[in-house]
Amino acid sequence: MCKNFWWGQVGDENRMALISWDSMSKPKQEGGLGFRNFSCFNRALLAKQGWRLIQYPESLAAQVLKAKYYPRSSFWEATGGHQPSFTWRSLLKGRELLKEGCYWRVGNGTRIKIWKDKWLPKSHNHLVHSTPRDLPAEANVSALIDHVNRAWRVQTIRQIFSHAQAEEIISIPLSNTDLQDELMWGCSKDGSFNVKSATSLARSIDVIKRLKHKASCSSESDGRWTKLWKASATPRAKNLCWRACRDALPTCVNLYKRGIEIDVICPICGNDYETLTHILLDCDFARDFWRKSPFRLCTSNRRLCEFGAWCHDMLSVLDEDQSGLLVTLIWGLWSLRNKWVFEKKRENVEISLGILLTVGVAMLLQWSHKKGSARGRGQGL
Repeated sequence: MCKNFWWGQVGDENRMALISWDSMSKPKQEGGLGFRNFSCFNRALLAKQGWRLIQYPESLAAQVLKAKYYPRSSFWEATGGHQPSFTWRSLLKGRELLKEGCYWRVGNGTRIKIWKDKWLPKSHNHLVHSTPRDLPAEANVSALIDHVNRAWRVQTIRQIFSHAQAEEIISIPLSNTDLQDELMWGCSKDGSFNVKSATSLARSIDVIKRLKHKASCSSESDGRWTKLWKASATPRAKNLCWRACRDALPTCVNLYKRGIEIDVICPICGNDYETLTHILLDCDFARDFWRKSPFRLCTSNRRLCEFGAWCHDMLSVLDEDQSGLLVTLIWGLWSLRNKWVFEKKRENVEISLGILLTVGVAMLLQWSHKKGSARGRGQGL
């Protein structure tokens, strides 16, 4: 539904989606639009219910589920059982996410398995990486604590664990009272579970799984997209620029690639295929446009070939106001292209630039005013 709305689908008509939903659901700083990934969101909500079963074992729901599915164990060791209900199978899906994000804060150590549970605050995955020795494989952390003096058994710890992990264990503070071990959510600052961080964790897990099937990968979360979204321009212009950087505008070549029988030659200059890079940088009209723009650019001698790389390179050296001007000009150039294609109107470059800058500034001021008014109403002013 969200995808159809974004691409302008109305009723039963079929609109072309130029970017996959997975790409659009990425955060903005990673090249997406920040749409909520409902699969990850659903897993986070299920994990929240599992968290409540752990935190409130005396609740009616927790007691019913324990009596039916794990009467002699805990929620962590519970299995699907014979013909489990849809509710229970869903909770087990949420438990998988909890296992990735939770770790134990040591109290008296009676609830924590040394080699099975996550309890080291600094180690990777919070797990002990050494093999079990000198103690049973099912031993609890309480076996490493001198409960009389409320201190770690330093000599025993150094005999069992590597030097780095032994020092990490010894550095964990112990309470002077007999506190119970506490389950913490590692994706929040205060250790309490929240759906937002769980959704982010679920999305990260999915990304890692996808990347395992690829020979190479590169991260887009390097600040390139942040420069675009912080530009002083209207949301309309920034969205258009984002689509241009993702090569997701309906140029003749892009339409032809998706099975539409269309002439792929540039309708303005007729000298080359109408790719996004051509229409925004290499077309005779585009070159004249950038040469007479406030930036006085010569796009024919640029260092980077593709439009997306060129745009990110330009934004990296501009401040927010200059970036806003660049984004607005890109939006205007695409609008002029559409006028020529659909209305057969070829505008004078100097006049078009003057109108574009005036309209762009007016739109930005209008949007800023609306944004300020909305913020004022939200604060009750």
